Amino acid sequence: MSEKKVVRRSVAISLGIVCIVAIIFIAALSVVFNSYVESHHHTDDEYNSLQSQVYELNKTAGQVTLKPSDDTYVDSENPNSNYGYQTNLVIFHLIEEKRV
Repeated sequence: MSEKKVVRRSVAISLGIVCIVAIIFIAALSVVFNSYVESHHHTDDEYNSLQSQVYELNKTAGQVTLKPSDDTYVDSENPNSNYGYQTNLVIFHLIEEKRV
């Protein structure tokens, strides 16, 4: 009993239209992406300049006072003990943008 499964003509046409629209969208997206990549490039000198600026900013960064929170503390008798479960320290630096 091998029956042929046939879809209606309107369904086949609808699927064909969806495929064509998808192909056009992908092609347009490819063109836009390629033009963006071509117009947004930097030279090695620009990257080196940015790297040196970051280095200088890191070098001149001020001291940070850390306040214990949650389950973190220091015991002078056991300075190498980890009383929390975290093994690393993460510091976020937020820069406020001043508008004139």
